[in-house]
Amino acid sequence: DSDLFLLDTRVVWASEEGWLEFDITATSNLWVVTPQHNMGLQLSVVTQDGLHVNPRAAGLVGRDGPYDKQPFMVAFFKVSEVHVRTTRSASSRRRQQSRNRSTQSQDVSRGSSA
Repeated sequence: DSDLFLLDTRVVWASEEGWLEFDITATSNLWVVTPQHNMGLQLSVVTQDGLHVNPRAAGLVGRDGPYDKQPFMVAFFKVSEVHVRTTRSASSRRRQQSRNRSTQSQDVSRGSSA
């Protein structure tokens, strides 16, 4: 639980029906840049008195509920001129540079022997 942090909250009355919307823009942006930070989402239901309630007991539908009422996430990503670069392994570049050096030294030795 120490890795969990609050993304958004909603006050919902027992008589309400319909979809709940949560803004997780910052988190989804982080997931795009660093997928290893994607630990999923957890929904908690807490009464105004601070009591934790099972989401199913509160009427929320999970993956076992009717297909047309299962939760889903919609994302909109705006393309911009700023390109996000991710860290990659540099080992193949080092190998390529060492190959180029050995090829260059062979070319120099061939040229001096001719």
